[in-house]
Amino acid sequence: MMNEGRGFLAEMIGWIFDDMLKYILFTPFEMFKSVAMVSTTLKLGVVASGLVTILALIEGMKRSMSMKYTPLRTIALRYPIAIAVSGFAPLIFYYAGMGVNELVALIGTLADANIGGASVYMNKWQGLGASIFESFLTFIFLVALFMYLIKAFMYHGIRWFGLVLNCMMTPIVMLGYMFKSFDHTTGEWIKDTLSKYGMQVVHSLFLSVIAIILYTPNLVPPEGTLAAFNSFLVRLMMAVGGLHMMLSPPAWMKSLLTTGGSDPKDMMKSVGKVISFVSKIKGG
Repeated sequence: MMNEGRGFLAEMIGWIFDDMLKYILFTPFEMFKSVAMVSTTLKLGVVASGLVTILALIEGMKRSMSMKYTPLRTIALRYPIAIAVSGFAPLIFYYAGMGVNELVALIGTLADANIGGASVYMNKWQGLGASIFESFLTFIFLVALFMYLIKAFMYHGIRWFGLVLNCMMTPIVMLGYMFKSFDHTTGEWIKDTLSKYGMQVVHSLFLSVIAIILYTPNLVPPEGTLAAFNSFLVRLMMAVGGLHMMLSPPAWMKSLLTTGGSDPKDMMKSVGKVISFVSKIKGG
């Protein structure tokens, strides 16, 4: 019975790391090239084109009333850029998602030596449940693991929806790029989009470190200060702490994710670098 319990635990943890975490670690970037996505973005582009004329007239009225306005020359120079970003928005989000997924896959190699399938989990966790105390701690760990897993599922469901919404609304957002009175909207859109892609990378890094903590055989040395501690309990404490920190990253990490400009040209350059990065990975 005890061996069956250990086997169930090993299979459960293996199922979580092998099958369920792919919904957290990866973005289904193919959806950005779907017919519905492209069609909706183009329709909103038509609406945005009509709004350009109306907003340009309003800017002309502001000028006549000596109010702060956007010069017609600025609108004319930015219009082609806004059209290009709006038209290629699905492709921009597609290749950005592909590049981030490839980067996440590379980060995952950090834990490949420790996670490789159900047999690995069986070997590394075969000592679990050896006592009533450890069985209780194992149960607490699984409860905490599922609790954080549900939170992570909800977070990434929101993240996926946010990326879809940002992609569809690109033509409307580009209006803010053309008119200075709405310029802050474009900056917030860029920061939000980069943050949603960045959190995928951050979470993959956390999960790789957690996997190393859980499955590296000699992580906790039997001598020194840690000699008085239960190795199993130390691992569980760090793993649960890592899951909590994954959903609430430290301030310095959040600041990296929210750093960005308000110019779509910078975003286009970043996407170009992502495409180049993906091409090198595929070619290598």
